[in-house]
Amino acid sequence: MDLAAQSADAQKMHKMGIAEKQTCIDCHKGVAHFPPEIKMDDSALKGLEAQSASTPASATELYAVSNTALGDLGTVYPATKMQVLKTTDNARLVEIRGSQMQGSEQVIYYAAGQRLILASLSEKGQQSLKILSDWKKDDYGNAWRDVVLQGEWSGSALASREPMWDYARKLDNVYCAGCHAPIPANHFTLNAWPSVAKGMGARTNISENELDILSRYFQYNAKDMNK
Repeated sequence: MDLAAQSADAQKMHKMGIAEKQTCIDCHKGVAHFPPEIKMDDSALKGLEAQSASTPASATELYAVSNTALGDLGTVYPATKMQVLKTTDNARLVEIRGSQMQGSEQVIYYAAGQRLILASLSEKGQQSLKILSDWKKDDYGNAWRDVVLQGEWSGSALASREPMWDYARKLDNVYCAGCHAPIPANHFTLNAWPSVAKGMGARTNISENELDILSRYFQYNAKDMNK
């Protein structure tokens, strides 16, 4: 196959497959093709949303099901861990811990060098951060520091990631397994998964929100995930 004749996305996937010692069959089951149009019904998502709406007030951890505002501090993304510090009648005081990369201070990542986005911050959100460490450069010259954000959460959320991962595995089975053998989440690194999932998702009619949850499932269970 002439790699230079492929599209930019195809070249990226091809090079990644070579680096991971994959064969054509791993991705295409022996035939390069576009899969049939398959769409998962919304019953699983509705069940997930219903479960998030009934999370008990005693929950000590919360996990958003979709992109949700944390007051005027920013947006929290699906599966981000929010530690509950205090519960009132109308809201919960929550805390998000992660890392900032110098030059991208509007984003909280999972950890230094691990580009799993937990939240995006408004100007007020950036000013509200508690800084836990000095900037420290990684092997690639990027500087990182640990941070904490506290804010009031009034939306619905799950008390565990597991119901979301059950949903993600259903998405994987519907949209991915129809084209190739299942690829375990620990096959790729945390930073590699978004481009892999995006490239494969483009060949299906998976929705943006479904793809985001599926990508996060892969990232949180990647082979280099620091849990």
